[in-house]
Amino acid sequence: MAKALTKEKFIENHSAYFQQIGFDHQFAGCMYYLLDLTFEDKLCYERDDDFVIYRKKNGETITEYYQVKHSAQVGKKMTDGDDDFWKTIDNWLSLYELSKPTEQKTFFTRGRFIIITNKRPDNFLYSLIEKLRKGSVEIDAILSEIDEKLTKEASYNAKLTRMKALGRKTLNEFLHEVEIQYLKDFTKEMYQHFLDLFQEPSKSDQIVKRLIGELWDYKKESNGKFEFTGNEFRQQYKHLFELVTEKELTLDGFVSEDYVLTDNYEEMPMVQQLQSIEILDKPVDTKSYDFVDYMQRFCRFMSAFLSFQRTQLITSRLEAKIDKAAFGHWKRVYDRESTKLKIKDRRGEIINNEEKVDAGQNVFNNIMLDSIPVSGYKTDEDFSNGWYLRMSNMLEIVWHFDWFKKYISKK
Repeated sequence: MAKALTKEKFIENHSAYFQQIGFDHQFAGCMYYLLDLTFEDKLCYERDDDFVIYRKKNGETITEYYQVKHSAQVGKKMTDGDDDFWKTIDNWLSLYELSKPTEQKTFFTRGRFIIITNKRPDNFLYSLIEKLRKGSVEIDAILSEIDEKLTKEASYNAKLTRMKALGRKTLNEFLHEVEIQYLKDFTKEMYQHFLDLFQEPSKSDQIVKRLIGELWDYKKESNGKFEFTGNEFRQQYKHLFELVTEKELTLDGFVSEDYVLTDNYEEMPMVQQLQSIEILDKPVDTKSYDFVDYMQRFCRFMSAFLSFQRTQLITSRLEAKIDKAAFGHWKRVYDRESTKLKIKDRRGEIINNEEKVDAGQNVFNNIMLDSIPVSGYKTDEDFSNGWYLRMSNMLEIVWHFDWFKKYISKK
């Protein structure tokens, strides 16, 4: 994989182009979140707020209101008297008051209110909001602080009075959903976000530049307002996203001797799990074909995995993505092979160990034949085998029914 172009170099290469087209910080903030839209989510630019995202969650629609507040002054803080902060709070209160009574009932409970800014939060109210969200203070403490502030003259007193007028319950609902998202440089972070999502450093530079240019033109053609669902966005710019070609995750070039076990192999959960389904003998015969084979697969994978981490070919985000895909595939196989055991267990019937071993072997053997289905990546069999063995050693996946009940079903 090619070396990634840094976000600093990306800005340096294209800053003149961005200035030429008039690309602004609000739009950069919008693009950051456009990349995250799921299939049904919808983003509306310049509607009610700088932009609004309607997210589908558990059959409900959660409305996220975004305000972008950028300062040309490097290192500026969002202080108690910051006009941007209070105008944003005031704007959200106006949206609430202009809503229909039926909408007001769930306006805050089904809403999220986010300020995106390059100013570091240093504001008494937001400090209290963070504590409220973490559960370390109650709404009464915030109301007391508001009362205290109102005894002194300040530019934000009218906003505090307006907040207090919501009443204890509604104000509590509102403040639980207020968040400040700090981005030091919007365009740099948007580019880095693209890198994290698509893992294609050799092409991201030109793809992101073209995406910015084409979406900016579309905004102008739409008189400054537009909307996309996640599916519509991907379809409209499919020709660009297709440039992020499928990448291969392989162990080619790595050998097991490059990784040295630091633990006693008999204490490794991976080994104990294989013993539980009688793939390995107990006690372990270290000269047996199966033991040597699986230990070599594991060590070869760990040699490659640690190298991928050091060189950032596998980032923490990609690692989490592969873990999720691997777990999902394992769970489908496990559920299929363990159906009879689960039924007997629910009925309180006795399940002998032979049944558990047979089911566990079926799960293990099927998983070892499959590659991990990761969107945008082709994983070869050796890589997939190693990843599954690593997850079994971390007790994130299991083979035996008793191990499932002990380590997975209780999570």
